[in-house]
Amino acid sequence: MGNQTKTGRLAAILVAAAAATASAENTITQTFNFDWDSSQPFLMPTFDAFDTMGGTRELTRVSLSTQASMTIDITIENYDAVPYDAGTWTAGVSQSAVLFFQGDDGGGDDDGESAPGFGLGGVFAGGITGDLSAGDGGFPFGTPGDVKVVTSASDSFSTVRDADASSFDFFSSGEPLTALLGTLSDAFVDVPGGGGGGIFINITDTAMSGSISLVYEYALIPAPGGLALLGAGALVASRRRR
Repeated sequence: MGNQTKTGRLAAILVAAAAATASAENTITQTFNFDWDSSQPFLMPTFDAFDTMGGTRELTRVSLSTQASMTIDITIENYDAVPYDAGTWTAGVSQSAVLFFQGDDGGGDDDGESAPGFGLGGVFAGGITGDLSAGDGGFPFGTPGDVKVVTSASDSFSTVRDADASSFDFFSSGEPLTALLGTLSDAFVDVPGGGGGGIFINITDTAMSGSISLVYEYALIPAPGGLALLGAGALVASRRRR
């Protein structure tokens, strides 16, 4: 009876140890630092793919952590044949940093699925207004008025974006991962009294700097041979006690 109790305890310890190993979380972090403005080509950071180490490591989370600042310069001009005074119209402009990984989904099946993309944060400027003189009415290929609104906006952002679990195969493909770091913009004009179809918003320059970290979190998976060896050791220990 005593030997059976000791054997049961040893088996429980081995099971607990295997479970703890399988659930142990580990982290790999790769950081890309950048200082960019729109006079330069788009940046193309490269990251290492996650190494499963022969199936002994399994991804549990992939995330992008971004800490950055952005400044945008804005010029607003009027092509309409009528002027607009400050307060009779408002505009809003947003510019976002985005990172798109290049290639397929990493599954090796040529299914054409797109690689993951992430919005990283950005700048929004709202309530912009000012005096705009009349143009010649030839929007967008005519001549705008001489009086324009020139302004700028800046902000800092710190974000964490998680990848969907369905893209884990992409990050485990084994090949270096190349991404495109760029910007997307959006703008609107509101003229409560009507008109404004010839008010044109242009982001003339963008500058951003900071860092992007690609973070892999993974669990360790015991190799099947290792578990078998542990089991054999438990069996030998049990026989010796008998």
